[in-house]
Amino acid sequence: MAKMEPDPEVQDRLQKQLDYYLQESEPFSWGTIVRARDNTIPVNWWDKYGGEVPELRKVAIKILGLTCSSSGCERILERI
Repeated sequence: MAKMEPDPEVQDRLQKQLDYYLQESEPFSWGTIVRARDNTIPVNWWDKYGGEVPELRKVAIKILGLTCSSSGCERILERI
């Protein structure tokens, strides 16, 4: 978390917001939001339902936008 957000105060808010999410407490306890999590594209879900936790929403969307790639591994295997 420290790499994504250097400000300690924001890190504390992020941790609290992450706890809300993991424990499915307000605002994540609402039935519609919980059900939508299973059938909505994750970045769209955070965009639509993450307004109550703006710092966590920002980090989640940033993480979801990272590209996964095996090209680094493929380059290593080519050398072997």
